[in-house]
Amino acid sequence: MPWPVARHMVQKELVHEICIHRVVDGDEQYLIRWRHDDPSQAVLSWHRLEDLISIADVLQLYITEYIARLKRDHPEALKAPSLRTSSLKRKSPHDEGASRRASSLDTTTTPDFHRATQKLEVYNGVLFRKSGDIYPHYLTSAKVERIDATTVPTPAMLAAAKAEVYEGVKKGRKFVRAVFLQQLAGIPGPPVTFVNEVNKETPSLSFTYIQDYVYGEGVSREADAVEMGCSKCRPDMGSNRGCEYTKRCECLEYATPDFRGQGLSDEEQRAQYEAWEAGDLDPKGLSKRFPYRIDHDPRINIKQYVLDSFYLESRNVLYECNSRCRCGPNCKNRLVQRGRKIPLEVFRTSKRGFGLRCPENLRRGQYIDRYIGELITDAEADARESSSGPEKASYLFWLDKFANDDGLPGSLKTSDCYVADGQKMGGPTRFINHSCNPNCRLFTVSYNKYNRTIYDLAFFALTDIPAGTELTFDYMDLEEGEAGQATKEVVDEDSVVVDCLCGAKNCRKKLWM
Repeated sequence: MPWPVARHMVQKELVHEICIHRVVDGDEQYLIRWRHDDPSQAVLSWHRLEDLISIADVLQLYITEYIARLKRDHPEALKAPSLRTSSLKRKSPHDEGASRRASSLDTTTTPDFHRATQKLEVYNGVLFRKSGDIYPHYLTSAKVERIDATTVPTPAMLAAAKAEVYEGVKKGRKFVRAVFLQQLAGIPGPPVTFVNEVNKETPSLSFTYIQDYVYGEGVSREADAVEMGCSKCRPDMGSNRGCEYTKRCECLEYATPDFRGQGLSDEEQRAQYEAWEAGDLDPKGLSKRFPYRIDHDPRINIKQYVLDSFYLESRNVLYECNSRCRCGPNCKNRLVQRGRKIPLEVFRTSKRGFGLRCPENLRRGQYIDRYIGELITDAEADARESSSGPEKASYLFWLDKFANDDGLPGSLKTSDCYVADGQKMGGPTRFINHSCNPNCRLFTVSYNKYNRTIYDLAFFALTDIPAGTELTFDYMDLEEGEAGQATKEVVDEDSVVVDCLCGAKNCRKKLWM
């Protein structure tokens, strides 16, 4: 990180906003308005970037809004040749384009605010630095310089900030980028990197990277108390790969049976499947498949487990073994639970914001990563969706795979299902964009056959994906033939729809929201 490591950082919960910025002898400084019951009496204080690590997301929001206002109100200020991108060559993650020395501000305008001092100014109070925190203390002493905080930023401050245009927040943007890269570096597993060759934007810092679901209010984990594992399998079975026989592995009890290869006609297979689905067949004696098979990639001479075609070409639930199984931790029926094994790269697309890709070739059926977030109730999800914009729907995933609103005893109602909300917390898969012709799909992965409300959502490659290709999936997750009807229904119901920008030949042109 190209900035000094701060011994103290502003205490985030006490900060109201960043008001304005200035550049003094090349030093970017930002004015903080601290929280106070009387806005006019709020403590104001100037800070260098190293103080702002704890509020990097607030800094990012300030810079974004500042540039947006500048583009809207003073577009002529952005036409200077030195501000245009000089080259499309790949740059360092910290590079923000060609730089020039930031000039000092004209000290003839409001000298109280625009003078270079070793100790930056504080108004309406003092600052304390203790235990790594910086926090304000309001004072009425005559020795304290006072100002009506509601008059900030003053016209002189705004003029000074405008004079610097992009250069005035250049270091701030690099600082935001560095904090984001630091966030990515903290994600477990192979590296997650970032590239933006389109503009200078950085993904939102108001996002928390987590390793597993965060359970919200009203979400129960009682079903996990009855978790059971397979008792007839052993670690030394199947060439020391654990579970070997599908009819012996109790974890597959509720897995979809495979009626192929039994000499049955298509009609007979369909009848058998319908009988199984209705509960008229004993699931324990039916032919099943383990979700994963060994795939040999001749290009790199590596063998790895991939999703079996029986599952990949369907939407069947993947049942993995768990910690209570006797098959051992190296069982071949444990893949998603072992975590991501491939590197990922967040990048800026030309038209669709940020996307995700893998710098390595991916094989058909290869596991990519999970979709995680805050696990909330159906009612809470509806409330959040109602209070947010249409983009909220793209982050909400209902765990309703086992729902059945037929009203029969034991049926799981949709309203009793939980929802994964990945808007404010989650993993790198939050950057995967939609496509009407996707190369990935989201599958249900269960580690407890008795728990119908909590399970994982895992991305797998639907086809061989060359390195550097954007990863996409169908937000509507429709079967063939359903797309046209679904789009028609959305439009007919006068729901909120957005234009689809995937560019696929079979693009539906619209997405539900």
